[in-house]
Amino acid sequence: MASRGTFLLVAIDPNDSGHQQVIDEAAVLAKDLGASVRLISALPHEASRSTKLLGLEDEDEIVAHKAERMKQLEALTGPFEMLDISVRCVVGVGDPAHVVLERARLARFVVLGTHGRGGVPRLLFGSVAEEVIRHCPTPVLVVRTHS
Repeated sequence: MASRGTFLLVAIDPNDSGHQQVIDEAAVLAKDLGASVRLISALPHEASRSTKLLGLEDEDEIVAHKAERMKQLEALTGPFEMLDISVRCVVGVGDPAHVVLERARLARFVVLGTHGRGGVPRLLFGSVAEEVIRHCPTPVLVVRTHS
């Protein structure tokens, strides 16, 4: 069996009101495991390379979106720093599940939140958590958020 990384990959959407619950759970887990954290977020498809190639968004806009998202992530590192946990922020571009899965193979655990939607809302919006759980090579901790 391949050796797993020493960090937790904590996937959040800083625009989702439930992100603080995910961060709080991840901070406790990281402290208990003595692991560092990579706080990761994905920019949606409209900022992806494929739309850029189609001329729908220019490179400067993508860079600006990434910089803004990085600032949002950096503003959320406090709970980790208070527990003396090393934390790095990563912003990926594209489908959120794919962004997480790309980096998950190097992590010890993946931590992410879900609203637990079912039925029509899940059909309409999909589920990043479900996609990650189905395809992740690393154990996944899903935090049920209430927003």
